[in-house]
Amino acid sequence: MKRFIASLIALFCFLSLTGFKHIESHEQNKVNVLVVALSGVEIAKDEWQPTIDYLQLSLPQYDFRLIPVPPIELDRIRNLVLNQEIDFVITQPAIYVDLELNFGISRILTMVKKGGVAEFGSTLITRADSGIKTIEDLYGKTICGVAKLGFGGWLVGYKEMLTHGFYPYNDAKEVKFLGDQPKEIQAVLDGVVDVAVIRTGMLEKFSESNRIDLDNFRVLAPKHYPDFPMMVSSELYPEWAFAKTRNATNELSKDVAKALLSLESNSPVAQKAGFQEWTLPYDYQQAHELLKELRVGPYKDYGIITVRGFITQHMIQTVIIFILLISIVLMAVKIYKSNIILSKKIEAHKQAEAELERHVKELNKAFDEIKTLQGILPLCSFCKKVRDDKGYWEQVDVYIHKNSDANISHGICPDCMKEHYPEEYEAIESGKNVE
Repeated sequence: MKRFIASLIALFCFLSLTGFKHIESHEQNKVNVLVVALSGVEIAKDEWQPTIDYLQLSLPQYDFRLIPVPPIELDRIRNLVLNQEIDFVITQPAIYVDLELNFGISRILTMVKKGGVAEFGSTLITRADSGIKTIEDLYGKTICGVAKLGFGGWLVGYKEMLTHGFYPYNDAKEVKFLGDQPKEIQAVLDGVVDVAVIRTGMLEKFSESNRIDLDNFRVLAPKHYPDFPMMVSSELYPEWAFAKTRNATNELSKDVAKALLSLESNSPVAQKAGFQEWTLPYDYQQAHELLKELRVGPYKDYGIITVRGFITQHMIQTVIIFILLISIVLMAVKIYKSNIILSKKIEAHKQAEAELERHVKELNKAFDEIKTLQGILPLCSFCKKVRDDKGYWEQVDVYIHKNSDANISHGICPDCMKEHYPEEYEAIESGKNVE
């Protein structure tokens, strides 16, 4: 009995382990393919499920699943790719460029439409009886597109309107985004909008399925290109891309690319999805340039220099500049403080010079006063000698010469001359009287 129970436990463990491994292997082999659903989710499922079934049949070791998302739900598309829930993306050029720049997806194939056409553009349509004949007639009208980042369904046609000098967001009465292109076409027919921007081939596709009559529509600014059979109003750009995300291995990507390239031209699978075949990837630089020119999607800030953007792009240079600025500020502060100290020293020096000059003036004045006779001089009453500060008696003229800057010259006053030289005095006086 014990052996039987032990055998059952061992068998249970074996089945459990093999079951978990099967589940784990199944999860590892699951492959999610996101397709941008221009015409809505249900139509996308109907058109693209045969392609998924073909891949499943060609690569049975994988479990392929289709995830259709309308272009108007771009944030959801980004989150699915960001969270590594998607392995491959089938999308128009604008969303491809956005996902390429933001999340590193890479194209592995480009779609070829019926007739071997691998390019497309925008068609601007209005009702035949609307009275609108040119883009210049759109002022004050209501315009619609599929989504803000819709490529053929908005951006390419938007650029064409700008080329004609018409700025939809400023000059139109209203700009609407309806989410899928069948709604756009129906909105034009119902008169809800005056003009719709749709991708090339949509009118022909709906006409072939007898859903519309082409005579009910007018194409604005029609253009013609060699070997391009569809009605178009714009330049042409590379067709849709089949791109791998970082979640897809190189081995898986090569297997999927080989399978799709092996798909027969115009096979029922291809016709169901509205294309002829897949080919090697085109260069999508033209799509990059369009988004740059319009400054939309990943290029919305293109050409606009912000502080944050500059720092992010030039981190090393920014750090060096920051260090230099700090050094300059510190040097300026140091120089400022040094100038203050120097100014105080200069001011103190000026005050010292003024004080010195004042003392010099006082000394000069004192010196001048020394050479000037001041006060009371002791004078002999009889001989008229003067006594100096040392007690010596000197003649008045000698004393004055020694103690002042005056020079002495000798002469005779009239009284002394009369007393000592009476004759000469009389003679001088007689001469005065004669005169």
